[in-house]
Amino acid sequence: MALTIRNLLTPSYSANYTYYQWMIWLYREIFELAGWTETYKTVDTAWESASNILLTLADAAVNSATPRKITSATGGFVAATHEGMAITVKATNDANKSIYRIQTVEDTNTIWIEAVGLSSAGWTTETGITVEVHNCGQGQLLTTTSGLELVMAAPAASGASLEAYIKTDTGTSVGDHADVYALPKGDWTTAKTLTTGRSVDAYYQRRRARINVYAEDQHILIFFWTETSEPHQHFWGELTGVVTGDDYPGFVTVDTDWLMRGAATGFCQLSMLDDLDAAISGYTTWLAHAINAPVLLDNYIGRRIINQGVAKIEAPLVFMDNVSTGAYMRGTVPIVRCTGNDFETYRPLDGAGAWLHIVNGTVIPRNGTGDPVLITIGS
Repeated sequence: MALTIRNLLTPSYSANYTYYQWMIWLYREIFELAGWTETYKTVDTAWESASNILLTLADAAVNSATPRKITSATGGFVAATHEGMAITVKATNDANKSIYRIQTVEDTNTIWIEAVGLSSAGWTTETGITVEVHNCGQGQLLTTTSGLELVMAAPAASGASLEAYIKTDTGTSVGDHADVYALPKGDWTTAKTLTTGRSVDAYYQRRRARINVYAEDQHILIFFWTETSEPHQHFWGELTGVVTGDDYPGFVTVDTDWLMRGAATGFCQLSMLDDLDAAISGYTTWLAHAINAPVLLDNYIGRRIINQGVAKIEAPLVFMDNVSTGAYMRGTVPIVRCTGNDFETYRPLDGAGAWLHIVNGTVIPRNGTGDPVLITIGS
């Protein structure tokens, strides 16, 4: 099962430095839509608050003849409170399943979503869909600012044991944040064998975000822009191509740890467990000269862009820390590819529409030729 969320603009919260509080609420919504199941969450009234979940309907319908239009015989849509909010469409058909921004409430039974969030291929006709109108968790913030926990387990159909773990932490007024971990063994209820945590900080204004997601089986990549325009990436998954006996190749990586730029401060670092269940880091490979656009454009990679409009992309290999037993190649990063650092201006990368550049060399599967290109929060 694959899930694509494209260019979802959240509402704008009224205060600074609160992003991490409503971000976790929204992440839970995303994980569940991608087929992950909840293992544990800290008790908090905000999870199911009517201040966050504004309307739930079980009889929504979409029709291929009217792209962007969602109808419901039961209805209950209200322009004053629902326009600009998000709607989670829990469709059976993967082409319809996503979270969209409501652009217009036509009447109590009809809404229209933003065009930048829906493939130009439009809907696949479907009825009896459960939908949920919400404000991305901004109506009532999660109140446990330090120590709130959320654990989500990879889809059962994937056969993976991986669990994703998010925990809030309190620092200064501009330092409150959340940390993300992986549990490659899926043992939250027993041993809780965690990778090293990575910070999802709350510096800068960050009252809103434009969210994008690509999820497939036990792999989920969430990336977004905020008011400060810097891209953020949070990625849980399992390496592919590992040797027999490497049963727990799960990882988590965030922000500049993951960017495929090859700069001195961008180590492309993944948090994992070694064969003794101790925390260890893995590092991805990238294309030679990936951060030097003039060099790339003067070699065969650049000529492919100029002559064919197609960039060279590679599945990044992962090498582990140089520990006492020696560094070693462990496997390949799933679902994504890497390319030249400055090739994000070429969107999509290929004429077939199969790949889309996020930023700094990171490339994701494109949801068909009609999949909207990525836009920042200011677009």
